[in-house]
Amino acid sequence: MTGDDLSARLLTVAGMVTPGMYVYDVGCDHAFLSIYLVRQGIAPGAYASDVRPGPVETAREHVSSEKLDEKISVSLRDGIQGIGEPIRPSSLVLTGMGGPLILQILNADAGTAHSFDELIVSPQSCIEEFRSGLIGLDLRITDERMVYDAGKYYTVMRLKPGLTDGCRCGHERTSYEVDESVFPELKDDHCRHIYDLYGYALIVRRDPVLTQYLGFERKVLDDIAGELDPAQHKERFDLLKGQMADNELVSKLMEGCAYGNSND
Repeated sequence: MTGDDLSARLLTVAGMVTPGMYVYDVGCDHAFLSIYLVRQGIAPGAYASDVRPGPVETAREHVSSEKLDEKISVSLRDGIQGIGEPIRPSSLVLTGMGGPLILQILNADAGTAHSFDELIVSPQSCIEEFRSGLIGLDLRITDERMVYDAGKYYTVMRLKPGLTDGCRCGHERTSYEVDESVFPELKDDHCRHIYDLYGYALIVRRDPVLTQYLGFERKVLDDIAGELDPAQHKERFDLLKGQMADNELVSKLMEGCAYGNSND
């Protein structure tokens, strides 16, 4: 892979960065994303950092080989602490790590996190917990994409500082921008659970990769349920039934036919 030959996942991340923003790629690995964004003219410059000396050295070599030393700075750094005031406008990118680690990095220096114009994140685990954790960080999801790459599903989100005031489901403040005319019958904690689990923006857009993922998840749940004896594993079976019901509900919401609601 080179700076001009990104994986489908990293291309999706690159596509979420607002053109013209200086990029802070934290956990940059080999700096392929930073190189791509600068070479394509999407970002005027980049700051690439990683906590591991090996990838930092390799990133420096890649940047030098592309003759981009004047536009891409590579540093050894743990998270976002000590970055200081970012060049504006700027985009903070956190990918290639689990959801709990991204939350930990943001929580460690929330002031710095809020100093960016946008944050592009791609948590690779604990997605529902990650989305729900954004409320405590006063960050909201303004856009979201899903991509299938090398046999795995990835979610990429654009975040901005500040929560959304109120929504029809009854929550005073939310971490997603909600059009109240959509899915009005979803209420209370079930609304938040569904949006945190599958992604409000993905559902509203009827994201085709989310549709594919729902089919994949449905088959996995059906296979597991078929191997369980409901009498011997009642608690586990009831949990599966709830997961299957959520899957079916989201599938219907994306078809625009739940509760007789159509968005066509």
